[in-house]
Formats: sequence, C-alpha cells, structure tokens
Amino acid sequence: MWALRFGHLHVARELLAAGARVDVCDAFGRQPLRHAASAARADGVRLVLAQGGVDVDARDHKGWSALARAAFRGNATTVSVLLSAGATPSAYYV
Repeated sequence: MWALRFGHLHVARELLAAGARVDVCDAFGRQPLRHAASAARADGVRLVLAQGGVDVDARDHKGWSALARAAFRGNATTVSVLLSAGATPSAYYV
C-alpha cells in the first residue's frame, strides 16, 4: 500500500475501509507494514497492526523486514512499536 510509504494515512484509512488487505505483497515482496516502516511512520505501523493478521517478521525480496527498515531509518518510536508487536530482532536483516 503505497499510501503508507508516502505517509498518506488518510488515504490508507480509506483504502482499508474499502477492503484493502494488509497481508498482500507488491511485486517486490513488500507488505503494507514494510511500507509504513520505510516511511518511519509509527502511526502508519500502528494502523496496519490494528488490522490484525500481519506477519511482523515478513521480509521483502532483498531480505528486509519492517523492523530492519525502521531501524535503518533511525526511527526509535517505530522500532519500539514493532518490537512491542512481537517483531523478532534476530529477523532483522539477512
């Protein structure tokens, strides 16, 4: 969900209300949670996690998890949210 990648939470909320799924990947294996983490948006990460059914340790085609992207971006709040949701630090990056 590219809306999350660019921090457009109002658009993401509308898409979710219209039935968008949070468990699907784009062509590069990135799920909405990964897009939100890449944007270093803790509020976007919380929005995705609230939908349920999210694999917090999912990786994209290069091996990046949402936690790895949030840490790479230097967003401690997003990292904390992901860890609280059960993200595995050892699944950080391969």
